[in-house]
Amino acid sequence: KELQDKDDHQPFRAGEIHMVLPSFRQQSELLRGLEKYVLSYVEMKPNSMMKPLRLDADWVLVVGEGSGYIAYVQENNNLVQRRLEEGDVFVVPSGRIFYLINSNDQQTFRLVNLLYTVSTPGRYE
Repeated sequence: KELQDKDDHQPFRAGEIHMVLPSFRQQSELLRGLEKYVLSYVEMKPNSMMKPLRLDADWVLVVGEGSGYIAYVQENNNLVQRRLEEGDVFVVPSGRIFYLINSNDQQTFRLVNLLYTVSTPGRYE
């Protein structure tokens, strides 16, 4: 679902994952080197779980509010689990299957995310 804000940007919204900025390349050719970066945020309601996902991007997340859990599967199939608190910074490497849990029954769990896409369809590096 696309939303229109007062600055005439059209951020993309999929469930509770919000894309904060349009593509950097859409803003200017001078920002071409930033085209693989995405800035977004996630809001999770109390007592909720994000189903497992796999990203083709390196993911740096910062906990903006609340607390919760993240788990992801390493290349050797070991499960990494961490409790995240407000202000924590955590990195999930690309290609990992992960999930998030907000086990708090009163507070929203908010994350600010910077993702760097490591693959581009049709391009080999």
